[in-house]
Order: sequence, then structure tokens, then C-alpha cells
Amino acid sequence: MSRVLDIVEKEAEKGCVVLVSSAISGCTDALLSGDTERLKNMEMRHRDIVTRLFTGEERRKVQEKIDGIFKQMYQAPEDEKVTFGEILSTTILEAKLKAEGWKTKWLDSRELVIEDDEPQTFKNISQAVKGADMYVAPGFICRDKNGKIRESQDLRAVYGGLGRWTGR
Repeated sequence: MSRVLDIVEKEAEKGCVVLVSSAISGCTDALLSGDTERLKNMEMRHRDIVTRLFTGEERRKVQEKIDGIFKQMYQAPEDEKVTFGEILSTTILEAKLKAEGWKTKWLDSRELVIEDDEPQTFKNISQAVKGADMYVAPGFICRDKNGKIRESQDLRAVYGGLGRWTGR
């Protein structure tokens, strides 16, 4: 995760940055397995990342936010749980960039990206992309036309929409 932060901060020197990120290594596999031990291990890995990246009050706030996401994940329908890896990683990334002094905004792909509806996706993104130097969004997540949150392999709408409104 530190490498990602270095790359993003270097790019930010050139202008607005859009960071669409996936889950940390092994996270999606753990989520797909549903295995309690693997899920607890994945949870500990996220806690360790927060411990390494933050101190004091910032650490407490980010950990509290991550704990809330894990609570949501455990309560989510089984087929939606796989999307939480991206939510966790981007929440941590956005918090770290903000702690470093960047004007950031986390974008919820579950609300913005509508499967097979690029016009609505572009509209959603155009309304959300305002007031920051860096935007951080979970990749591989969308909502279908019936409102069901699901994994998506097609990120063209996300990349195209975010790039269009940020000029990158």
C-alpha cells in the first residue's frame, strides 16, 4: 500500500488524481472462501496496515471506520461480501492521503457505477466529482439496474467517467 501512496502523491504534483483501487493481495480470495479463519486473518492484515500507516487519534478514527466496514461486511448478503475488499483498501488509502494533507474525496462505486448504463454512471460521477485534488474509488464494484450490488470486471465506465470530469 505504501508503494501505491508514493505513486499517487507523485502524480498529484501534475494535477488532479483519480485512484481506482482493488483489494489488498489475497483479500478477494479470503472473501470468496467464506472461511472464518481466512476472514479473521484478512481482518488482522487490514488492522496491521492501519497500525503501520497511522498514529494516535488518526489511527483510532481509521480503525473505527474499518471496524464499521467489517461489521457491514459480516451482515451483507453472501454474494455482496466479495466487494468489501475494495471498500476497505480505498477507505484506508483515502484516509492516509487526507492525513498527508491532500484534499481528498472517497467515491462510493456502489452508488456511482450502474452496470450497462454509462449515461447514468457519467451523470452520477459528474455530480460527485467536485471539490478535491484526489478522488479515491473502489474498483470492480457496481450496482445493476435492479439496485443489486455486485462485482464488476468492466471498469471502462469508472475510468472514463472519472477521467472525463477531472480532465485526466
